[in-house]
Amino acid sequence: MYNNPNPPAPNDVQGFLAGEPVKDSMTFEGPHKDKYHFSIWTVDSAGNKSAGYNTQAQCTNYWLGDFRAEAGCLDFPGEFLQLALHYGENDLNPGFLDSIDIGPTSDASGTGLPMPDGLTDFEDLVIFGMNYDEHSCGFAAAGQSRPSMESSPASARPVKMIADVPGSVRSGAEYTVVLRAANDELAGIKAYHVILNYNHDVAELVKIEAGAMHSSVAEQFFFVDKTKTNIDITGAVFGAGVVFTGEEIARVTFKAKANGDLALTSDKLDLRDRSNGRIESSLAFNQSIGTLPAEFALAQNYPNPFNPTTSIELAIPTACDYTLTIYNITGQAVDVFKGHSEPGYLKINWNAQNFASGIYLYKMVTDKFTDTKKMVLLK
Repeated sequence: MYNNPNPPAPNDVQGFLAGEPVKDSMTFEGPHKDKYHFSIWTVDSAGNKSAGYNTQAQCTNYWLGDFRAEAGCLDFPGEFLQLALHYGENDLNPGFLDSIDIGPTSDASGTGLPMPDGLTDFEDLVIFGMNYDEHSCGFAAAGQSRPSMESSPASARPVKMIADVPGSVRSGAEYTVVLRAANDELAGIKAYHVILNYNHDVAELVKIEAGAMHSSVAEQFFFVDKTKTNIDITGAVFGAGVVFTGEEIARVTFKAKANGDLALTSDKLDLRDRSNGRIESSLAFNQSIGTLPAEFALAQNYPNPFNPTTSIELAIPTACDYTLTIYNITGQAVDVFKGHSEPGYLKINWNAQNFASGIYLYKMVTDKFTDTKKMVLLK
């Protein structure tokens, strides 16, 4: 395997000399599976070689992704399993496999010249998928004919996606954001790579789940890169004539650490069709208007324990006067907040810089509601 995709000029013992013009084609026996390609150079009678080789005469001698001893087909539980296990790795990882570093290729096709980049990533996944669609071992073993690739939508039209996000989040509450199609369904997509970012000061990631469109296909891939601080999701489906169907790509659940804006943005949106063509796509974020609380409530302060500041949220469904009183462990009132509030969520920040470590109580009182909770100041 050449680190540089362009091979050097052959020396006197490499290759062979074609004494007669080659008019049609030539068959090369061996080498066995490896990342390699041949080159054709012009040599005159004095042995002088051309300055470069014919760049149109280059190929591989096997289906990229087929690295087992048996030649000629790609196996889902075998070869794909290795790709899935090592997905996201680079050549600095101890278990990195050169045999699945098959992309990108020179022309983005499954039969193009591989240009390994030391990564097992989205490009390798898509190249594998194209070759699996055409040369999977399952069809060969069962003696079945493969479905026509023409039966799968080409997805030439743009894909518009949408995600409903809350206008604001409340400390301690969980929110699930669904990535879905905005126009009909996500027909024609073979693979996708989505990267999202969010306000880490306001929310923490709870879980990322495959969307409903993954459940309709048996041979599929869903990967979340947990080494990244942002949200990095990859998905693909396999099989001739098989594409994603449905509207829902993924579900992302957050838990708010503080009141504020989730600030969800898209850093990457890469969708591919069955021929590895990039699908024109967009992702819009629909910011929903925050709903009013249905009933009075006193939330647990955040953070807790704290030092020296913490936030306390009051849920107020109807306009009223309120009082929030903070007591030390002996029952002595040490601070009071009072006022009038319209319906909504009211956040009160308490600075305990001048108070000693220990347990404190805080009590909310309105004309219709009273509640008390405990918090810990830890210096």
